[in-house]
Amino acid sequence: MSRALIDTHVFIWWTGEPNRLSALAQDFLVNPENKPVLSFASVWEMQIKLSLGKLTLKTSLPELVEDEVSRNGLSLLPIELTHNLRSERFAVPSSRPVRPIVDSSIYKRRDARYQH
Repeated sequence: MSRALIDTHVFIWWTGEPNRLSALAQDFLVNPENKPVLSFASVWEMQIKLSLGKLTLKTSLPELVEDEVSRNGLSLLPIELTHNLRSERFAVPSSRPVRPIVDSSIYKRRDARYQH
């Protein structure tokens, strides 16, 4: 079994426009042995984009995420207080304000296996 944290755009394309994904990404996502992981920060980022009118989804965001969790075994990576506090180490100018939080959650788990 292989786990991978998927980017916000990978999730959006996986659930709406899978042809936009590379062959490697598609192969990973369709293999039932693999376990994709989505950060709560990505869900937060999508909600922000929805509220600003910069994103359109085929269904509501909660339904979409819950469907992928139940149908495709998607795991969710929670945001912890330490991720917020540590994110300043990763803060760089970006159009994606939640990116430092995602980066810090990855950094925290780099030596530990995420079990969910």
